[in-house]
Amino acid sequence: MDWRSRVPPIVAHFRTHLRQAAIAGCAALFLIPSVACATDSLDISIGLRILLLMKEKYTGGPVPVAVVYNSAVPSSIADAENIKKSIEQGKGVPEELKFSPYLVSLDHADKLSGAKVAFLADNLTVDGVSSVCDTAGREGILTISSNISCVRANKCVVGIISKPRIEIYYSPVAAEASHLTFSSAFIMLVKPI
Repeated sequence: MDWRSRVPPIVAHFRTHLRQAAIAGCAALFLIPSVACATDSLDISIGLRILLLMKEKYTGGPVPVAVVYNSAVPSSIADAENIKKSIEQGKGVPEELKFSPYLVSLDHADKLSGAKVAFLADNLTVDGVSSVCDTAGREGILTISSNISCVRANKCVVGIISKPRIEIYYSPVAAEASHLTFSSAFIMLVKPI
């Protein structure tokens, strides 16, 4: 007698529906065109510490940090303001460096000029991310996102996830396009894509 024939019909019915729901949920995750996740304060702290592991050291005044957001989405604006506020308050910011954060809407990617770092806030459009990262590449700006798909697409240089555990992803292709080089210590800490 097969074990499946001994399973009560209600359990078999539940198992079938659970399996269908799981498959539908996984499929939905791949179809959602999300480009960034809400940025945690630990993501910000880790992102700023990466500057200490670059071969090109930043000296001579505060490091300009552009915080890019989608002006059409309130949660993106809130995330960008949170990132800017965290940097201004110095939460987890390396003491060796001073930062000057400012907000940049996707509509005004030209305002990235002069920045050394660009944090990408939550809910950016795919086209917007492409435009910002292309500009950042030409300007030699380090792009950081809490969404790893941006790094996998070789648009963002660094992607940081701090929950449930810290993971730092790195796109050598995006770094090369931005003419950014990192120390060997950085390369050992990250997961290249």
